[in-house]
Amino acid sequence: MKWSDNLRNWDRFKVYRYVILLGLSLSGDGWSYEASVIASIIQLPAWIKHLGYDTAIPDSKNQWIGPVYSLGQLVGGLIAAFFLDTFGRKPTMVIGALLMELSTALLVWSYSFGVVIAARIIEGVSIGFLLLGYQIYAVEIAAKEDRGFVSSFTLMTGNFFGLLAAGIVYGISYSTSNAGWRVALGVTFIPATLLLMILPWVPESPRYLYEKGKYEQCRKVLGKLHGCTHEDGHLVLSDAGETEYEAMRAAITWDQQHGQDKWAALWNSKAARYRSFVAISSQSWWAWNGGSIFTYYYTIVFSAAGITDPHVQFGISGVQNASWCLGGIVGGYLLDVWGRRTNYLIGTGQAAFMLIIQGGLALGIFDKGIVNHAAGAGFVSVYIIQWFLWVMFFSPVVNMLPAEIYSAGLRARGYAIANVFSMGVGFATQYSALPMYRHMHGWVWIFFACCMLFAFTVIYFTYPETKGLTLEEVEVVFGTGAGQRVKEALGHASPVDPRTPLHFQAQRDIEDEERKVQGMGSTHTRTVSSTMTTLGDEIAESIASDGEDGYNELDLSYEQERLENIKNNAALLASLGLNSLVAKSASSSSGGGAISTFKKNSLSSEELRRRREIKAKEAAARRVEQPTRRSSRVAAKVVGVKLEDDDPLTPKHNPIPRATAPTLAPGPTYSRSPSSEPRPSAPKPTRAEDGRLIFEGRWKDVFTPNLTPEEMFRGGAFGGGFFADTYSQILREPLLSTADLLSLPFTLPRSSTLLTNPEPSGENNRWRVRAGQSLQEWEKAGWIWKGDPRGWAQWYVRFWEGRRCEDDERQVRRWLKVAGPTGRFKRALLKKLHQAGGISAVDDEDVAPVLRQCLWQWGYELNKDEFEGAMRGE
Repeated sequence: MKWSDNLRNWDRFKVYRYVILLGLSLSGDGWSYEASVIASIIQLPAWIKHLGYDTAIPDSKNQWIGPVYSLGQLVGGLIAAFFLDTFGRKPTMVIGALLMELSTALLVWSYSFGVVIAARIIEGVSIGFLLLGYQIYAVEIAAKEDRGFVSSFTLMTGNFFGLLAAGIVYGISYSTSNAGWRVALGVTFIPATLLLMILPWVPESPRYLYEKGKYEQCRKVLGKLHGCTHEDGHLVLSDAGETEYEAMRAAITWDQQHGQDKWAALWNSKAARYRSFVAISSQSWWAWNGGSIFTYYYTIVFSAAGITDPHVQFGISGVQNASWCLGGIVGGYLLDVWGRRTNYLIGTGQAAFMLIIQGGLALGIFDKGIVNHAAGAGFVSVYIIQWFLWVMFFSPVVNMLPAEIYSAGLRARGYAIANVFSMGVGFATQYSALPMYRHMHGWVWIFFACCMLFAFTVIYFTYPETKGLTLEEVEVVFGTGAGQRVKEALGHASPVDPRTPLHFQAQRDIEDEERKVQGMGSTHTRTVSSTMTTLGDEIAESIASDGEDGYNELDLSYEQERLENIKNNAALLASLGLNSLVAKSASSSSGGGAISTFKKNSLSSEELRRRREIKAKEAAARRVEQPTRRSSRVAAKVVGVKLEDDDPLTPKHNPIPRATAPTLAPGPTYSRSPSSEPRPSAPKPTRAEDGRLIFEGRWKDVFTPNLTPEEMFRGGAFGGGFFADTYSQILREPLLSTADLLSLPFTLPRSSTLLTNPEPSGENNRWRVRAGQSLQEWEKAGWIWKGDPRGWAQWYVRFWEGRRCEDDERQVRRWLKVAGPTGRFKRALLKKLHQAGGISAVDDEDVAPVLRQCLWQWGYELNKDEFEGAMRGE
């Protein structure tokens, strides 16, 4: 995002989101005011005498006033996680506001020290509810372009309340009665009461609504946040709203199907542990910035610096709070300009530098008993600058990041666990702050400087950047199954490269090198790039534009053939003198990454023999001769293409015409549970003259397979074992062939070979080759829905028969990306046929049999009419 984008791009929906979040933060952030006031009030003589002490509260009690607040927030965060997931974001904030009212009343009373401690604990609990509630709500309704800024609204309003507190405390510092500190504490009633008045008018989080199966309410809220229209009584979301809904549905459904919304999902995988590490560590750094020394003991530090007048101390605190108001606004805005990671690094880096300066002054002057007011002023100035920069760069991101990086089902729980560590570390540092200061003296600043340097190092090497990503695209950063499901649902990868400093580097290098090889790397190779593009290149190009889900159900042995084609291209490049690219190609095709992780299928001897015959025939058809010099004449000879005289770099053959993907109209929503209600039905499809099936309603002219389920299975699909006895990891129960065969709307004479074969074989397939992956691999990839536990073909049978359900749209979109007009497998086959001779190659069953079989299993056969239509751009 550019500097001015958030300032210029406004519409009424953005205004609506801003008004909601500003109202919630301004009215719900009274705890920031109270925290600022109490730090000063505990030093007031009137309050100390009210509690029954002469001049000061004993250290054994005084040092508990701060830590018990963290203890309460720790407990409150855990309880709030349950309320957030069970009752929703709004009710949780209501409870937080009520608890804030109670804690304020107890503090205003302050009958005894025990009452004060109880009030501080209750206040901590209320903060757990309000902080988690607001941050989670804010990230869930914000747009990806300004999520960092709006999430920092609580920081901005908190700084405003801090400034208000500083002004009030400065005024009551001249008062000797109890009325002054009671009025100061009682101000907290105002924001808590306002919050209770505002919340009924605020919509619930759309992600929470979807999690609870309230799909229509979810869509209505998205319509308010991103825009919508109403057509024939149906709500039609804007493009932004529909995209968010699709991504949300894909991610939440996958998480719920695979148990990734349970507590164990916080640590039961590498991605989960990485995400929890980032969340927990990010919430712990604040406690090691040296602030605990100043929070409740700043008078000791000011005295050492020669600033003993309490009014001057309070005045400095007011100036500091005023600077924080500005810093919070600028820092929050920078989150969406520079990114989260950059802000973190600046915040911790400057803190380390400033703490070293403070340590030097303390060790060289104050610890030696030297009275030096210039050094004292310098010390305080460095402290003010340090905290201004800390509030500007560190504070805006620290509260937002845990809410941003967790999935919807884990957001509250993950934030609660991170909050436990945050408050636990905060309790430890606050409780030990005074003893540390008294025993370590100036070295305490050096200790905290080392802590900040350590934090800087960890953040630099391990933290991801999530700027500009939707909450669902953040899943891609951490490599979750939900992330792959999101990319499949949207049909493309994130527009922002979701990489981390340490993770995915090897995969990125492989992808970059493959693209260089496939794109021929330089202008010298334009001569052969249009004619030597292999089938593997077409798939790779689709993956580069549409995301890694291009490998969905692609035959694994075909993947090996693709890598072999890359090697062949590399050999050709070597003969053309492009040796630097050859080395990179070899490394990308033989080493690691996502491609090399595919397991090799065990092929029968007959399948191996047939594959060798096909490769030999294709090689003979190409008749590639190795050139000995780099020239357009030799390159033309190599690829068998005569180049135009007026342009030696332009091949004669035209590329495959571009096609246009059909638009799927919005449709009804259904209950998530596969058996919760009777399913709606529709008539069976009719057949057009060109052989395509016509499904009525929103599917017409969009979902157009040309094979019925019976034709697909009768001809040979999935090695003959699609309905074989197996076990469903999704349902946690066996899938029996007898029950599934009885439910089929057709019968086949050789069902034991074509439907329930326990040992699938490519010889049972239409094109006598294997294509596809196992059910277990489909389940692991997140492609299986509970209603159709065997997968796509089971859904297709039931859809063809007339059943309609909530998974229809997802499956149709999958079909479009495979066999539709712009489907990657269809276009790869078109290119293969085009290279093999055009329409005459359509009847040659030895041309691209794996691709043909893959498309066959998606209910589609590319015949001559389809080929001619595709070559016309239809």
